[in-house]
Amino acid sequence: MKEASNSISAGIYINHGHNSIHGSDVQNWDDYANDSKGLPELRLPVESFEKFCLLLDKDDTTIKTILDQKSKESIQITPFGIAELINLDIYNDINILFGSKGTGKTDILKALSTYYNGKGFKTEVYESNSNKLDEVFDLKGNKFIISVEDLEIDDCSAELAIIRNAAEKGVTSLSVYNRYYSEEAKTK
Repeated sequence: MKEASNSISAGIYINHGHNSIHGSDVQNWDDYANDSKGLPELRLPVESFEKFCLLLDKDDTTIKTILDQKSKESIQITPFGIAELINLDIYNDINILFGSKGTGKTDILKALSTYYNGKGFKTEVYESNSNKLDEVFDLKGNKFIISVEDLEIDDCSAELAIIRNAAEKGVTSLSVYNRYYSEEAKTK
């Protein structure tokens, strides 16, 4: 197991197949269950270091045991047409849907949205596909012209004119400066 110095390093370790931990302040795992009562609610209850290691190893039995402690709703949806009914356990928590490109994640999300909208929830599926973004948002760069006078906002034209017309005085050269003061000294 590798203890990463930050979450980015932990992600890199995990992505390369290494077990990694970041930010652990646990000094004695025997006291962890009692000490954790003062911590924010954990997403997955971990009672021991051994269980923590099994989670890192993605042990199916451990993950199923922990998830079975969470409240869930078993639902049926048809994201790929009426002929293909799928059963999903939706946990009363964060649910993560992952898979390779083109495996139907968006279709499943749309079916979940339809299911929960039918139960009275307000849900939407946001897509990051650039083709869809063009449909939703006008990204063509059309001109948007508005006059501040129409909104009765002072356009500060007088102040801007003063700034535009302001000129710096010329810089006095050192020789002119010396000549001025030497002449002044002679006339005293």
